[in-house]
Amino acid sequence: MHPNMYQAGSQAGSIIDNVTGDKLYGITFDHSIQHIIEAANKTSLILVKYFEKGPRSDSSPPPPPYTITKSNDYDEQLIDEGSLNEPLDGTASSDQLSWLSIIAYASVGLPYSMQLSIIAFYINEFLLDVAKVSPGYNAIILFTSRLIDALTDPIGGYLFSRCSFRWGKMRPWILFSAPCVALSYFGVWCLPNISGGGKLAYYLLVHSLLWTFMTASRIPHTALTVYLTLNQHERDQLTKYRTLFEAAGLLLSIVFQSGIAAIFGVSKVLPLCDDNSTNTSEWYNSSIVENSTMKVNSSLPNVAGAYMTSAGIVSLLCILSSVFLFFSVTEVVDVIPTNQTSYTKGFKMIIRYKPFLILTAATVASILATQSIQSVLELYLNNVKKNRTIFPFLAGTLIVSTMILLFVWSIIMRKIGKKKSFVIGNLCLIPTVIIILISESPMALLFVAAIMGANTVACGYIMPWAMLPECIDAFMLETGRRPVEIFYTFFFLGAKLVQALYAGVVQLALGASGYDSTRCEQPEAVQFALKILMGAVPGCVLVLSTICLYFYSIDDERAKEIQIQLKTLRDTSSPEKGLVNDSNKMDNESADVYL
Repeated sequence: MHPNMYQAGSQAGSIIDNVTGDKLYGITFDHSIQHIIEAANKTSLILVKYFEKGPRSDSSPPPPPYTITKSNDYDEQLIDEGSLNEPLDGTASSDQLSWLSIIAYASVGLPYSMQLSIIAFYINEFLLDVAKVSPGYNAIILFTSRLIDALTDPIGGYLFSRCSFRWGKMRPWILFSAPCVALSYFGVWCLPNISGGGKLAYYLLVHSLLWTFMTASRIPHTALTVYLTLNQHERDQLTKYRTLFEAAGLLLSIVFQSGIAAIFGVSKVLPLCDDNSTNTSEWYNSSIVENSTMKVNSSLPNVAGAYMTSAGIVSLLCILSSVFLFFSVTEVVDVIPTNQTSYTKGFKMIIRYKPFLILTAATVASILATQSIQSVLELYLNNVKKNRTIFPFLAGTLIVSTMILLFVWSIIMRKIGKKKSFVIGNLCLIPTVIIILISESPMALLFVAAIMGANTVACGYIMPWAMLPECIDAFMLETGRRPVEIFYTFFFLGAKLVQALYAGVVQLALGASGYDSTRCEQPEAVQFALKILMGAVPGCVLVLSTICLYFYSIDDERAKEIQIQLKTLRDTSSPEKGLVNDSNKMDNESADVYL
């Protein structure tokens, strides 16, 4: 092809003045091939946008429930959302989140927290003492199911990021996964009349299904914070009330489970142990302990009935709260233009994003510290402190203190920043660890330890989830991408992997130390293992969490700068700018058009 063909073509159809050499009329083509292709791409994108919107008419359907724009002669106008930091004081603009939306969003956390709390406090006891699963099988069930849960997170993240529905992006996942969560949770507390190997297969299946379906509900629920509002203060409010409902679920679970047990005549008291008695059971069955010196309090059918009734009620709450949320909130989409990216590329970018990795490590360590105490608290009180009656009161003190401190720390984080608040909250667990490690410490000090530890629990509840949206916003400003679902997926994944590993470690440590649920007195090695799990492990991982936070770059000042930049972008954005044309950001991927 002749190199001057396009130059020659630019003269086609023209008439040249013989004197001046000017073109008098005709058609000229002064574009290079690259410019022609770019113009064609822009035109095709505009046409796609036009046909997706359709011709304007009074009968046109309303925009999807997850948009924040209004249609007017093919131009979309931003709804005024006021200041990014405007408080919820009744003077805000009409598009502000209503209290009904906040409560509906937070309500899903109540049954979820009840499920987690009941599982954390009672699953070991149920499997070992009621279902009569061996400690080895118990370790396999708990570890493998949580490992499967962690491995399904990336699959869920891919589906969350790629699937959108006419009702929104996150809300349908919450609604349709709720019945599956309810059914599998009920199955966890059933007693199948099968052999030991059959019990292993059954409980492994229902536990794996439960955690998988919880992933399909939990990740969209927490990610919904970003989709309900663009206002950072409102996001903090959503996080605060969600964690408040979750803390209430912890408290309610203890009271609720104890009440159900009382209705069914099931009680947990210290057996009458003497030098000649070696058999004991937390849930008594007269056919099992016929020759024992223990007092018989209930039969196995009553115990099974208590657990199944409790599971049925909590499962019903799970479904009702999801329906309440679905019909009470609407999703929004940010008008700031961003680039679409593949799931694999988004994952690679995120795992190389230093602030996210640091925040995830700090959060995982903080969660592990508090849950390591929660998971063996009752065993610690029974076997180290020799007190089987104080557990409900101590757990109640911890949870009530956490609920109160959630409001305290939400105020503190607005005064000194989230990062500093997180660090101080971690340090509050140090007195708790010291008291736990001292075997001779009086029982009254345990309540002081619970109140101090409640600060760490409250910060662990609210700080990471309030900091993550800021991390996502910073990532969007730096890269032009906003893969919210992938962020939340791998935020959960890190915590789940560590929790799965730790659940197996606890069971192996108890087994190696000689723990036997049928004995009145446990070996001293068991007491030592419980003190390590309750004291040394939380102390070490909290040090790791604090070190990570020291290197976290998004402090309070940086967070304010991010919000100012985002507000400026939103104020200057228009539908025409929704098509991203910056070749440096496109990375050979097509632009994403938000309607």
